[in-house]
Amino acid sequence: QTKAGFKVAKIHYTADPEKDPSTEEGISWLKRALTGVKGGQSSSGWRKEMEIDFKARSGQKVFEGLELLKDKIMIKPFHLPEYWDIGGGYDWGKRNPYAYIEGTVGHDNDKYCVFGESESGAGIPEQARFIKSSPYFGRVRNRYADPSIWTEDQVAKDGSYTSFQKIFSEDPHNIIFQKGRTDDIACMERVEAEWFDIAVGSNGQVIKIPKENPTLKLFWTMEFLWDCFINLRWSEFTPHAEAENGKKEEISHAGNDPWDGFKYWYLSLPQAALQPKPRSLDRAM
Repeated sequence: QTKAGFKVAKIHYTADPEKDPSTEEGISWLKRALTGVKGGQSSSGWRKEMEIDFKARSGQKVFEGLELLKDKIMIKPFHLPEYWDIGGGYDWGKRNPYAYIEGTVGHDNDKYCVFGESESGAGIPEQARFIKSSPYFGRVRNRYADPSIWTEDQVAKDGSYTSFQKIFSEDPHNIIFQKGRTDDIACMERVEAEWFDIAVGSNGQVIKIPKENPTLKLFWTMEFLWDCFINLRWSEFTPHAEAENGKKEEISHAGNDPWDGFKYWYLSLPQAALQPKPRSLDRAM
């Protein structure tokens, strides 16, 4: 009841007998209502609008249950065929950690993170040396980076302003970046589909089922990226802050540097590698 004497009621959809999942009619309605809702009942949109949970996802892990898949996602490094396309993702940092990730897509459309590092306190020369130390350095087709490194806010030796992107692209580093995409939600939804199948139970509840064969894997040398994935969280906020500021859900910035480096590569994925046809030993063919 408000100070002015008005009563405000929150009524859950299950109060309508035709929408009560404990009945066959309610289950039928729920399945129709969930059609086209990404993430189903577990999505923040549904939970806020339909379940009256205004703090949906706030502070929660982004990839709940991922720990169960470690032995299937973290794999022994193997030789990458020459025809596999390799790309990179880079997130700038010095006081905060920088992150660099290299990944590839196989002919079966499985994705692999194969090389990388995340470290604080390293300047551009140290970061460039690490990037060039990759065993795949000469095979990387494109490297995608945080768009902020194109901002010309660095003072050059001649007093003019330059950008981190220009510093990397010039001698002695000669490392070229392209602007990466920054959509956390799109990346999260695509990655989750690599690791989990989604099913709807008889009561309309959405269930995440770990895949028997995840389609996104990490070389076990990429432990820092795995740690980032399992600890990645949604930003915390109160229902009041959301109502006042129209705050949208977002991934917490704490410890997300490897995620950003990964994201710039993953959102620019090439097509699956085309397996070369075997050559005939018959010279006449």
